Amino acid sequence: MDGEKQIQDNEFDIREKEKEIKRLLMELDSQKSKNEKLLEDNIRLYSDNDKCKNHINTTTDQNSRVNKYYNTIILFILIIHN
Repeated sequence: MDGEKQIQDNEFDIREKEKEIKRLLMELDSQKSKNEKLLEDNIRLYSDNDKCKNHINTTTDQNSRVNKYYNTIILFILIIHN
């Protein structure tokens, strides 16, 4: 009888450990899924950041050209009035 009780106890322990392993595997899958989502979000944010940088560079270039144009016009007006 003592041997049977030990076998039952061992089988119970095995089932409990199997349940724990399954729970941990599910948790691992959940964490992997969260990581994938974070990576996708990170990629999207980098893309958005690049778009913003390009927009800033374009706007800065346009502002520079407009300033040169206005400076030329102001210089022309000053020359004409003198």
